[in-house]
Amino acid sequence: MLTRDTGSFKKRVILLTDGAVSDPRLVINHIEQKESQTKVFVVGIGDGASRYLVRESAIKGDGDYTFVTDANLNVLLEPKMIDIIQKSA
Repeated sequence: MLTRDTGSFKKRVILLTDGAVSDPRLVINHIEQKESQTKVFVVGIGDGASRYLVRESAIKGDGDYTFVTDANLNVLLEPKMIDIIQKSA
């Protein structure tokens, strides 16, 4: 996708997180400030992954998100990573 001001392509960031962030709002605000330059795709890993952090980071970053639970980590991590990489392309 082209940015309005520079005509260059947006950077793509794939964020893997277990959600252990002391202040998720700081992360989300940072992503929101860079939205015109960067698309953010997020994979929440584990049962403790912050749904708020993962979802809002992807929304503010104009990307997408997915979750992999502890029970499915060994089975679903690879296919979900492939899916999010394809969506970011």
